[in-house]
Amino acid sequence: MNHSASPRRPIAATAPHRLAPKPLLNRGQAVELLQERFGFRDFADRQWEAIEALLRGERVLSIERTGFGKSLIYQFAATQLPGITLVFSPLVALMHDQVRSLRQKGIQAGYLNHTQSKEEQNAEIDAAINGRIKLLYVAPERDSDRRWKSLIKKLDVRLVVVDEAHCISTWGHDFRPAYRRISEQLASILPGIAVFACTATATERTEQDILKQLGAGAENRPTVCLRGSLARPNLKLEVLEFRDSEEKQQALLRRIRAALARGDQGLVYAGTQKETERLALLLRASGVDAVAYHGGLPSDIRRSIEARWAAGEFKVVVCTNALGMGIDKPDIRFIYHAQIPASPLHYYQEIGRAGRDGADAEAVLFYRPADDRLIHRFIDSAQPSTRKYTECIHALASGLGESHMLRKLRIGKDGWRTMKQELIDQKILEIRSGKARMVPNPPEFHTRHIENIRLFKQSEFEAMKHYVSLKGTRMNFLVRYLEKRST
Repeated sequence: MNHSASPRRPIAATAPHRLAPKPLLNRGQAVELLQERFGFRDFADRQWEAIEALLRGERVLSIERTGFGKSLIYQFAATQLPGITLVFSPLVALMHDQVRSLRQKGIQAGYLNHTQSKEEQNAEIDAAINGRIKLLYVAPERDSDRRWKSLIKKLDVRLVVVDEAHCISTWGHDFRPAYRRISEQLASILPGIAVFACTATATERTEQDILKQLGAGAENRPTVCLRGSLARPNLKLEVLEFRDSEEKQQALLRRIRAALARGDQGLVYAGTQKETERLALLLRASGVDAVAYHGGLPSDIRRSIEARWAAGEFKVVVCTNALGMGIDKPDIRFIYHAQIPASPLHYYQEIGRAGRDGADAEAVLFYRPADDRLIHRFIDSAQPSTRKYTECIHALASGLGESHMLRKLRIGKDGWRTMKQELIDQKILEIRSGKARMVPNPPEFHTRHIENIRLFKQSEFEAMKHYVSLKGTRMNFLVRYLEKRST
């Protein structure tokens, strides 16, 4: 583990916590518990610094490279705090993997997400209320559920974790509108609670927005930002460029075969669910033991793939990022991208699944200029144009129902989720009986923020195109991009 120093940035003055701080373990005592429960020899210095702050009831934002051990920080702290720790996570695969791992270590953990039956959810809720769970993983979207709002008031919550915290920022990749509402819970339902937010991908601009969204300095309590080096020297980065899709496909197949001949396992990222299925079928027809994974598969099939992949049964998984960010498999030796990602932040996050054991691994981008069209469609879906917003407002104002409006305007699920949250924030829409309705006499619609986000996403893709054409060290470029200061 890395024991180098890291900047510590106090954001607000110290004030008494609403709960008496737990008597701190000294590092020697903590290391004994770490070895016994988690099997690690020692903490990295920044890990221990973050744990101490959480046990004192502080708020901490940790920005560290993939493989650093951010999950260990909050998991260890949770075992030492009374009550329950809530972990907001955007990825179902992550919940399954983390809970399975914790239970194997004898730590009580559970999760609540859409893959469970009502009976399974009720069992987890009962266990949480009755103190039989130390860590409860939940999807951020759950906070709009009335049952969840009632449940959270019954829980003895002592620590809130915001995993993949870049999702809380409109400037972070993979922004999730529901993440904004976590800060509302911290302010209204869970004031005074220790908070741990963590991510491997946050520029300075995103960092400041995360702190703002989480209510940095609220209640005159400290928020500490710990940012470490994001360099991954054990990853070999490469870009191969092709003009023809068949040529690219054959090169990808040759590279996979060579990796498997070395006894390696790895991931192949595809841009769409349909493409994961197509590539997996092609690989199997070529004698490669491959399986497709994406968010459109039934939950029981996804869980089966996750478990079998973790056990080493599959050599290659062709996936969207629904799998890659959520699986903590240390011995992934290669990650190949069949399409260009939307930004350097996306790419760093995805290749960061490789080589988490510290051994050498490779990340190769198979690039074809024609694939750019897919990213432009993604940008339009993730942040629709102001014209789409205006059409949506007019359609709803004319009395058109939500479902009919989406079909008429051809707005996808992700785009509508973003648009709806923005219009709610601007007090143009409100939710009644689970449906979006126009607010009577709504205020003027402001477009500057939306236009800025679209320009930002386009600039991120241009940066990714620059990565493709680089002649210098690619890891240095990614690290500089992630650590650049906002302007």
